[in-house]
Amino acid sequence: MRSKVASPKDLLAGLSFKLVVACNVKCGRGWKLPAHSWPDHRLLLVRGGCGRVVHATGELPLRRGQFIFGLPGEVYGVSQDEKRRLVVSVLRFEVVHGRNANASIPSGFRKSLCMAPVAFPLLEQLVMRVAESIQKLPCPAVGASDALLRSILWLLNEDSQHAGAANTGQIAFQELKPALDFPMTVGQHEPSVGELARLCGMSSNTFRRRMQECFGQSPMQFLLRRRMERAKQLLLETFYTVEAVSAELGYGETSHFCRQFKNYVGISPSIYRTSNM
Repeated sequence: MRSKVASPKDLLAGLSFKLVVACNVKCGRGWKLPAHSWPDHRLLLVRGGCGRVVHATGELPLRRGQFIFGLPGEVYGVSQDEKRRLVVSVLRFEVVHGRNANASIPSGFRKSLCMAPVAFPLLEQLVMRVAESIQKLPCPAVGASDALLRSILWLLNEDSQHAGAANTGQIAFQELKPALDFPMTVGQHEPSVGELARLCGMSSNTFRRRMQECFGQSPMQFLLRRRMERAKQLLLETFYTVEAVSAELGYGETSHFCRQFKNYVGISPSIYRTSNM
């Protein structure tokens, strides 16, 4: 008879957590963390730069937005790229089960450390908010409830056990939805990158990164496409002159608008209007 596979909920049942934000740091030139058997559960978030995680059987590349999730006793080290210094946040946490303060999350909870490091936008935001809420380091994250750690671990498990890329892409799309759904109506100026980022609850830099990850284009490319689609709508559905359409879309000079429109559509705004009347 086939044994039942334990669910993440079952694996975490009865566990509680004590979280410590160990560091938020921009590493110095030539920095490395030698391979070592770490005694605690660790989440290392790469917030900038590039590097490598070194483990028993080889190396894996690290880039911004990725995690290392290490279990107690695992041997691994981290080194940074020669040209791009790592910026990292490290969270340590203890697992408590009943009276046992040295419990551990079962190894079956996530893939081996030797697999590709996790990259999950929602998880990155959650950990960054925890890390940045601490003023003095290292510091116990007082008030960081078991529910928070369970959410972090659940996301790690979801990313490692299922179709990671598709799952991550779907969450990234949902995060960007407020910007993607922003209405473009006559009489309303186009929002800036910063305004769209705030709609999504992100910094401008995070918004730029999410757009690139999810759609393979920068916010400026996205805004240009939106602007040109709106220009076509205004030219066909209103009596605005080309100059008025240019001003409506926020261009300082009509000639600049006309050049961009021709590069995007292939014909000038005036020809586009008359050919589609």
